[in-house]
Amino acid sequence: MKSIINNIYSLPCEIQNKIFIIYWQFKYNDVMLEIINLKKKDCYIFDFLIKNINVLTGQYSTNYLFHFYKINNLIKDIYCNKGLMLLSNINNYHMKNINIINLSNYYDNFKYLLYYLKTVIRINNKTILNFFKPFKI
Repeated sequence: MKSIINNIYSLPCEIQNKIFIIYWQFKYNDVMLEIINLKKKDCYIFDFLIKNINVLTGQYSTNYLFHFYKINNLIKDIYCNKGLMLLSNINNYHMKNINIINLSNYYDNFKYLLYYLKTVIRINNKTILNFFKPFKI
């Protein structure tokens, strides 16, 4: 990596400027896309769970496991990124309610989803929470 940077600095200033402008345009676009997608992800997670949480008590509940696993990964990605959590707090998104997380009582594959259900949506139904217990993906 250092050799690439040294090679860039050995180029004329005009070419260096163009390289750095292009590089920072891509970085800026990546950051802006991540910020914009945060709102979409937050709305998607909340709306999906509100609409489909009752599915867990029916006979087709196992058909939704993939979606719940995907949502768990989305919540995990947002929670593990301190910048996105800060933006959630500032913009008053649903994810702002997850501040301190204690995951020792939850099942490994769906622990972020279960914590979200308990703290954000305020579900304490044992049937719904125990639904995720036997599954290991």
